[in-house]
Parts: sequence; structure tokens; C-alpha cells
Amino acid sequence: MTIRISPEGEVRMTIPYFVSFRDAERFLEKKRDWIEKTTERLKKNRKEKHIYSKENLPRTKYHEFLITPVKDEELSFRINQGLCEIFVPEKTEVESEKVQEWIHYAFTETLRKEARVILVNRCKELALQMRISLNNIRVKNMKTRWGSCSTRSNINLNIHLMRLPDHLTDYVIYHELIHTIHPNHGPEFWKELDQYVGNAKLLAKEIKKWGWVLAN
Repeated sequence: MTIRISPEGEVRMTIPYFVSFRDAERFLEKKRDWIEKTTERLKKNRKEKHIYSKENLPRTKYHEFLITPVKDEELSFRINQGLCEIFVPEKTEVESEKVQEWIHYAFTETLRKEARVILVNRCKELALQMRISLNNIRVKNMKTRWGSCSTRSNINLNIHLMRLPDHLTDYVIYHELIHTIHPNHGPEFWKELDQYVGNAKLLAKEIKKWGWVLAN
């Protein structure tokens, strides 16, 4: 049985067909404190949204951000090598909700551009080393998962992997690649994953501490 809580606070529970409803209720009751604490933390995070300013802008591993006032009335941005330049109308306040959302959008698109190169190439590199054939590799802005693998060996990687330490990014990629061999999370899956990343279950715990990235 598993319990997942979305960044919006939605609680979902997965129950195997062989588990009785009564046992599921007991499991849910045991997790009540954790669910309440997690949903409260997520609610607090949503209230404490980051406010960008000219002096306090996001950055990625490969790009810095710059706000440039312009006479145009429309918001726009341009991603060059190493820089995402955000063009804001001169009479528009950077702290306004419209500009804040635009900066966040520019940040997301910068991550997407990086991911299409860095994550896709890294996935291809590791798949080649492991002698695994893939059908397709896509990058997506996902809110609840770091990656996924379909039965047809299509791999999806979250663009926010670009915000994680490299060893955790590799852990997720290896995780999805091994799913092309072992579709479930049985003992054989973890045994093979250990061969590539060391203590895989320890990394699985470590990456949970980065869940806040998906909520922002």
C-alpha cells in the first residue's frame, strides 16, 4: 500500500487487490499524523511563495537571469548561452503578479531547454553503457514524479532534475532505465540498481528531501 500527497495537498492511496478494506483503513490510520504534518507543510509552502526582484532572481546550473526594462508593452524573454534575459515594460512593477508569473515561466522554460540537452544526452549515455535500447526520451514539467518508464521503453524525465545534485539526477535516470528490464520494484530491481548507484534505497530516501522542488 502506498500514500501519495500532491503539491496541492491531494491525498491518494493505492491498495493492492489482495488487501482488505479493513487493513487499508488501519494502514491509513497509522499514517494519519504523517499525512496531517505533510499537508500542513505543503500549505505553508504555498503561502510563502518566493518574490522575485531585480536583485533576487532565480538561476539554474547553466543560466543566470537578468531583468531589462523596455518600452514595449508586452513581457518577453530570451535565452542565450548562460543568460536568460527577461524584458519587462518600464512602467510595470517587477513585484506585480503578472511579472512574477512571467519570471517563473521563463525559469521553467530555461530548465526545459537545459533538460532537452543535458538530461536526454545523459540518459542516452547511460543506456548505451548498460546496453539498453530505448524507444523515446522526453522531458516534462511534472508535479509529482521525477521520472517514468512505459512498457514500450519510453522514458519521461522531469525538467526539475536539473535542480538536483548530479548523483541524484543519475539515480533517477538509472532507476527509469532499469524499469525497462524490471517493471516493478521487486528485489531484482533494487539489486540491479545497487550495482550502478551503490545503496539505491538510501538515495531513494535522500531524494524525498527534495520533494519541495516539485511544489515550486
